Amino acid sequence: MDYSQFSMHDLFRLEAETQLAILSEGILQAASNHHPEPKTLEAMMRAAHSLKGAARIIQLNNAVTIAHQLEDAFVAMQEGRIDWQPAYVSPMLSAVDLLQQWADEKTPEPTQADGILQTLTDIASGALKETKSTLETLLESTTEPSPPPPTKSDKPTSAAPSQVRISPQQIEQMLGMANEIQAEWQWLQPLTPTLQQVKRHTYDTLQEIVELEEAINASADKSTMLAKLTHANSMLQRAQHAINDGLLRLEQYNRTVFHLSQRLHDVTIASRMQPFVDATQGLTRMVYDLGQQLGKPVKLSIQGADTLVDREILEKIKVPLQQLLRNAIDHGIDDGATRLKAGKNKEGHIRLEAMHQSGILKIIVADDGGGIKLEGLRKRIIERGHASAEMVAQMHETELLSFLFLPGFSMRDDVGEISGRGVGLDVVDMTVRDIQGVIHIDNQVGQGTTFELHLPVSLAVTRALHISIGGQSYAVPLARLQGTLHISNDELQYADGHPYIYHNDHYVDLLLASTLLGSMNMDTATSTYFVILLGTGQQSVGLIVDRFVGIVDLVEKPLPKALGKVPDIAACAVLPDGNLLYMLDTQDIIHHVTRFIAAQQKKSTQQNKTTNHHNSNIRILVVDDSITVREAERKILQTVGYNVEVAIDGVDAWNMLCSKPYDLLITDVDMPHLDGIELLLRLREDHRFATLPVIVVSYKENEKDRMRGLEAGADAYLSKASLDDSSLLMRVNELIGEANA
Repeated sequence: MDYSQFSMHDLFRLEAETQLAILSEGILQAASNHHPEPKTLEAMMRAAHSLKGAARIIQLNNAVTIAHQLEDAFVAMQEGRIDWQPAYVSPMLSAVDLLQQWADEKTPEPTQADGILQTLTDIASGALKETKSTLETLLESTTEPSPPPPTKSDKPTSAAPSQVRISPQQIEQMLGMANEIQAEWQWLQPLTPTLQQVKRHTYDTLQEIVELEEAINASADKSTMLAKLTHANSMLQRAQHAINDGLLRLEQYNRTVFHLSQRLHDVTIASRMQPFVDATQGLTRMVYDLGQQLGKPVKLSIQGADTLVDREILEKIKVPLQQLLRNAIDHGIDDGATRLKAGKNKEGHIRLEAMHQSGILKIIVADDGGGIKLEGLRKRIIERGHASAEMVAQMHETELLSFLFLPGFSMRDDVGEISGRGVGLDVVDMTVRDIQGVIHIDNQVGQGTTFELHLPVSLAVTRALHISIGGQSYAVPLARLQGTLHISNDELQYADGHPYIYHNDHYVDLLLASTLLGSMNMDTATSTYFVILLGTGQQSVGLIVDRFVGIVDLVEKPLPKALGKVPDIAACAVLPDGNLLYMLDTQDIIHHVTRFIAAQQKKSTQQNKTTNHHNSNIRILVVDDSITVREAERKILQTVGYNVEVAIDGVDAWNMLCSKPYDLLITDVDMPHLDGIELLLRLREDHRFATLPVIVVSYKENEKDRMRGLEAGADAYLSKASLDDSSLLMRVNELIGEANA
C-alpha cells in the first residue's frame, strides 16, 4: 500500500485498528478463561506499548496516558503484583473504546477520560476492588461508546494492508510486457509443423533403410541399392536442415522471452518498492519533542531518503526505527552541560541512514552520545540476576551488548513513559529476525553508539551469494553474510587441531564446509581458500567453500515438511538453468562451528584428566547457547569426574539425546530454535525420556518462571546469578549420585 498520501492521523488509525483488535480479543479471552494466558498478556502489553508510541508521534497526549496506564496494568500482572479480576474487563474495554474514538478523530467527554484514567491507575496499583459502586461510577460517566475495534474476523474493506497501490506507469509497463510475451508466444506455432515434418522425414528414412536392408539380403543389383541409399541420405539431410531451422528459431525465442521475463520481473519488483522517506514521516518532530521533554536538545538528520525499500519491509521497520531513536535520545544522548564538558556541541545529533550495499539494505541509527558504558552494563547484568560476577567478567563486548536485546532488560532504574521496561530493543530484535536480518552494534565509549540493521532488499526474492561445495550448489543470503575472504595457506593458524585466522582485530574460527555435509579432511596443500564470514564481531565464524560462483536473485521454496528440520539447510531454490540449489541456514552453521570448537576443547581437556576421571560412566548433557555459561558448567562437573558433553541449543540437545543415552540433562531456558521449556515438554511426552533427570539453570529466577520450569517436568531449578560449584554439584549428586561412587 502506498502511504505517501496518508496523513499522520490516517497512519495512526491504521495501526490502532490492529493494536486495539489485539487488546479487545485479549481482554475478552481473559474474561472467558478467568485469567489471561502469558502469550496473550505479552501481546496486550506490546500492543499498548506500540499504541503509546504511535499516539505520541501525533501528539495525542491523552491517548498516550491511557495506553501507558494499560501497559502498566499488564506489566503488573506479568510481574505478579496484581492478579486478573473480572472487575478489570469493563474499564479496560472502555479504555479500548476511548482510544478508538481518538483514532477516529472524535472527542470524548473529559469526565469519561478522567474516570477511565483513574480506574486504570487503580488497577495498575492494585487499588481497584470489585465493587458495584466503582463500576457504576465509571459507567455513569461514560457517554455513548464508540463501536468496538475490528477483530480479525471483521476487517475493514477499505485501506486493507493486503492491498498495494502502484503507479499507472508501472501498470502500463507490465501490461506492455505481458502483451509482448503473448505476441512472442506465437513464434512457437511454426515449430509444431516443422517438428511434424521432421517426424515424417525420419519415418520415411527408416523405411528406406529397411528396404535397403531387404535389397541387400535379396542380392539386388547395385544400381537399385545405390538409388535407395541416395534417397535415404537426401531425406536425412532434409530432416537435419529442419531440425537446425527449428533449433535456431527456438533459441531466438528463448532469448527474447528470457529478456522479456527479466524486464517483467524487474518492473514487478519495482512496484513493491517505496522510498525510505515513507517510513520516516513524523520522526523528526518526534525526536525534537522527546528531546525537549528530556531537556536534551537533539537534531535528527535523515540520509538516503530516496533509497528504495520493499513495502513489506518498510512497514515492518517503522516501529523498530521509532524504538531505536527513542533509545538513542533517552540512553545515548547526554544533556547539554555534559556534552559541553566533553568538548561536544550542546545539541546532540542522531543520524538515520538507508543505503543499498553489497546486495543488502543497510539502515544505520547512530548517535554522538556517550556510548554504552560496559562497566555499567556488567553491573546491570549482575543486578538483574542474568549472570554471576565471575561469568560477566569473562564475557567479551559482543556478548555483553547482546543482553540489551533481552526481554525486560533496561539500563534504567525507574520506569517512565519513554523507557525502563526493556521492551524497545526486544521489539527491534524480534522484528529484524522476523525479516531474516541481523543487527550489529558498534559502541565507542565517549563518542556514541551505532546500530546497523542488515536487511534483505526484498522479501519477494532473496539476493544471495551462490557458492559451490563438493560440486553441489548452495547459497547464503547476503543479509546474513558478514563478508568474504580469499586467504592463503600461510595465514592459517591452528588450535586443538582446527584452523582459525585473525581478521579485523578478532580471532575467527574456520570450518571446512564439506564437514557439514560429509567427512573430508582439509587440504593444506591448497594455496588459496575461499571463506564466507558469518555472525558478528567476536562471535564471527568462517566457512571454507570450494569457490564463489556469483550473486543471484532467488525465490526460496520451503523444504518438504516430511523431511523435518534438515541440519544446516533452510530452504531450496531453482537456478535459471533449472538446477537445484540449497539455501544454507546461517544460524545452524554458526552453532555447528561453535559445537565443533566445544568438542575440540572437551577432547583437549579430557586428555589432561586423570585416569580416575576418564573412567566415569555417568554421562551429563549441558545445554546453553552461551559458550561462557556452557564452559563454566562443564568445568565444574568435569573437575569432579563426570563425563560431560555440550549442546548449543534445544534442537542440538534433542538430536544428541536421540542418538545416545545420558544420565542427566542440564539446560538453559532462553535459547534459539527450541527453548528449554519446549525441550522439557517434548522430553516428557516421549516415553524414552519420561524419567530422565533434568536441572534447569536460567537467568529467570522469579517464582513464576521457577514454577513454569518445574511444571514442565524439571527436577530442579537453579539461578545462574547464584550458581557456584557447591550448589550445582549438590543438586547433581542428589539426582544421579557422585561421579566415582
